[in-house]
Amino acid sequence: SRAIHMEILDTMDTASFRMAFTRFQSIRGVCNYLRSDAGSNFMGARNEGVEITEETITTTKNMWEQQGKIWDVNPPLASHFGGVWERAIGQVRQIIQGYVVNQTSDAMSREEFHTMLALAAKIVNSTPLWNAPESPNVSEPITPQHLITQVYSEAL
Repeated sequence: SRAIHMEILDTMDTASFRMAFTRFQSIRGVCNYLRSDAGSNFMGARNEGVEITEETITTTKNMWEQQGKIWDVNPPLASHFGGVWERAIGQVRQIIQGYVVNQTSDAMSREEFHTMLALAAKIVNSTPLWNAPESPNVSEPITPQHLITQVYSEAL
């Protein structure tokens, strides 16, 4: 099963990424496996001030492995390697567009934006893991949201 978690970053620098990653682990638990693209904020967090080379990536992976963790990095310019999360990003974008169309004011507060992202993540995470039953007498399929929250009967 896969689920998404959305965080707002004030800047695209290493410090901001580290704080967001700390918030993620505070909510979801320790992360033993991370897969990302080669974005500069991710790589900066792993290689603080070091030029990114294959040797640096290998060294960092080995350091994470010594801690019992794995950080897989997709090759540069290979967004198709992240098909799973790219699809989730597309779903979130559709939800945001639908929300923004219904906005009456031009600007959204940070609090409104944060709430909207949390709701978008919940919607994406509520996608059933298998086809919905045709009969109302059959229980509903499990979703990643059920697994994250450990709550089975929750309405969107």
